[in-house]
Amino acid sequence: MIVRRACCWLLVGLSLAPAGCATTKKQKSREAVEAEVTESFVRLQAAIDELRKGETENLWDLLAERSVDEATKKAKAFRADFAKRDKEEQEEIAQELGATADEIRDKLSPYGYFRIQRNKIYERYLMVVAAEVDHVKLAGDEATVYYVADETNRDKKPIDFVREDGRWRAILSIP
Repeated sequence: MIVRRACCWLLVGLSLAPAGCATTKKQKSREAVEAEVTESFVRLQAAIDELRKGETENLWDLLAERSVDEATKKAKAFRADFAKRDKEEQEEIAQELGATADEIRDKLSPYGYFRIQRNKIYERYLMVVAAEVDHVKLAGDEATVYYVADETNRDKKPIDFVREDGRWRAILSIP
């Protein structure tokens, strides 16, 4: 009887023990997080380089929500401005952008706007493609990568990143 009671208490104690010992998510080291951010910067460099060939999918996928929201606002403003122009001017602008006037006027999505602005985006971020990372500054779920664009000019320039859905995404200004 005593053995039976002791076994019951032992089972009760063992079943309660895991409840008191909640597993904690292991924090990554600062170096590991900096390496993740640097890896995202390298992916960003490759995606910017792909803009030369007209490929925009990878860069769009690396953009933070802030940049996507900016593209959304600019797409709406562009469509509104485009709609105010006369038909002839719309056709001319559409031809320059490689689209039809109807596509721009009626269906221009934020991603579509991003695609037609790819040359301007490439020009703006061209120096990032061959840049070296100088250092990474972390602040919780935000990070800034300071890079050096070329050897002749050692000025450090920043690009901000934010962790969204477990991935580091770039905050870029959309023209």
